[in-house]
Amino acid sequence: MIAVTTCFPNDAWDVYAKAMLLSFVKYWPKDIPLLVNLNDDLLFEDCKKILRPNDGVCCGWDKDHIDFVERNKGKDSTTDYRKQAVRFCHKVFAIKHVLTSIEEAKKENVSDVPRYLVWMDADVITTAPVTHEALKDCLPKDGDAVAYLGRKDWDHSECGWLAFDLEKGGEIIINKMINEYINDDVFKHEQWHDSWIFDHCHSEKKTNLTEGKPGREIWQHSPMASFSVHHKGPVAKEVMQGLKQPKNVPLRIETKNSIPDENIKRHIQINQLQIKNWLSTCKENDEEIIVVSAGPMLQLDEVMKEYNAGKKIVAVKHALKRLKEIGITPWACILLDPRPHVNKFVESPDKNIIWLVASQVAPEAVCTLLDAGCNVWGYHAAVGADETVLTEKQPDSIVTGGSATATRGLFVLDKLGFRKFKLYGYDLCLTEKPDLKEKDQLGQPKYYEITIASNHNYNQSKRTFWSTAEFVAQYQEMNEMIARKIWDIQAFGHGIIPFMTEAKTIGDLREQQRKGKITPLPSYRNLLCKKNSLWATWRKPWPLTLLRRRADSNS
Repeated sequence: MIAVTTCFPNDAWDVYAKAMLLSFVKYWPKDIPLLVNLNDDLLFEDCKKILRPNDGVCCGWDKDHIDFVERNKGKDSTTDYRKQAVRFCHKVFAIKHVLTSIEEAKKENVSDVPRYLVWMDADVITTAPVTHEALKDCLPKDGDAVAYLGRKDWDHSECGWLAFDLEKGGEIIINKMINEYINDDVFKHEQWHDSWIFDHCHSEKKTNLTEGKPGREIWQHSPMASFSVHHKGPVAKEVMQGLKQPKNVPLRIETKNSIPDENIKRHIQINQLQIKNWLSTCKENDEEIIVVSAGPMLQLDEVMKEYNAGKKIVAVKHALKRLKEIGITPWACILLDPRPHVNKFVESPDKNIIWLVASQVAPEAVCTLLDAGCNVWGYHAAVGADETVLTEKQPDSIVTGGSATATRGLFVLDKLGFRKFKLYGYDLCLTEKPDLKEKDQLGQPKYYEITIASNHNYNQSKRTFWSTAEFVAQYQEMNEMIARKIWDIQAFGHGIIPFMTEAKTIGDLREQQRKGKITPLPSYRNLLCKKNSLWATWRKPWPLTLLRRRADSNS
């Protein structure tokens, strides 16, 4: 017997998860159950309408799952999947949940518990009938504990498909993986995502379903390709939705360092001799902090109200002059840019401001601050300039995430324990339409007309803005931060980030209103079970759990 499990966030429902369930029900054998682990009960009714009597739904997370997420929220990088433990932990906890159910069923001598437990990503769409014969090629060969997708041209496996033989040691691998998360050992590894952890935990008894196959996208070389397609990555999902034609790629701006890497390393070396105080990780606090950038629609009168109310004001360097002109002395100012022009921002530095200065900043600017007796605190902005050997001298002062001061600054404040941000001047757009044909020095478009869409399940809205490549890069970073909900962010004004946060707030309110109208859930026995069905033997091991992710981890 085989059981397949998967999980997905609520906002993936209309993007790919619904299509995955529909295609599974249409093409997979009826005696192979699909076990779905949801974040909460919001999508339970939608799943129930699609799934078959022998399929199962589990709503919520168990205590270990909740504890891991709560304990480590904020640690994930916003840009590098290799350092995203929380984002990729849900798969492992879902697999463990099913394994626990199977083990409980065995204790009760249930006869038809599965021997093979298959994880399949929720963005895999079944495209043709699946037979037991075809599945034989997708399972571990005799004596092996697990079947997986190896990648010879990448530094870790593809874990969109994992097939564990629970009679040949598959459960040992699952338990090793889950212990990496329960004990926070995942953070001891070079990479934190589930594929890296799987490669670390699997035994020699393994079946590589794509042995010797080329490329990073490996599913098409697997035996599952005969009946399914893996829509891996954002571009594939947009194609899947019909939002994009395959030949079109969404605009993606990649940033690069503004000065040569050798110059950055030289700046760090000099500043490590100058700067005496270095930031370190601080305890999380409940204080709301005001961060001001220099967007053209900056509402200075609103910032003044925050200042008069006693709120801490943090300035991105370009906003400093405008704040000082109206009588606001910021609590802190953040510097990141390594270019010489930063010197002009510190010509007459205010000693009443805390200066949070990246070690890559021009040493002359740092010297000016120190000579004036300013309160200077250094941090290392990880920028991929091969600077690791230098920054290891102050390992707790390294701050990842964000290509510009406005975005990296939030991670600097996160290092100090702040999680609640009110943002002003985060417009990331222009107020008037520019000449869209104008090119920069490299012959690339200088300006863009971009449409920003809110794809919240309960608020579908969009607006068009005029922007620059630098602003688009910052938008992409902020979009990821907001989507991952690692902070409480409010943005004010009429630009891109205020539009995004307002759309999310409206969507969240509508979602809460819907949840308030949901009637209490009946027992799954009355919904998913039929007399003598396969699922009837699973009712105790796989209950409809209502342990929501928002629940107190100790309840």
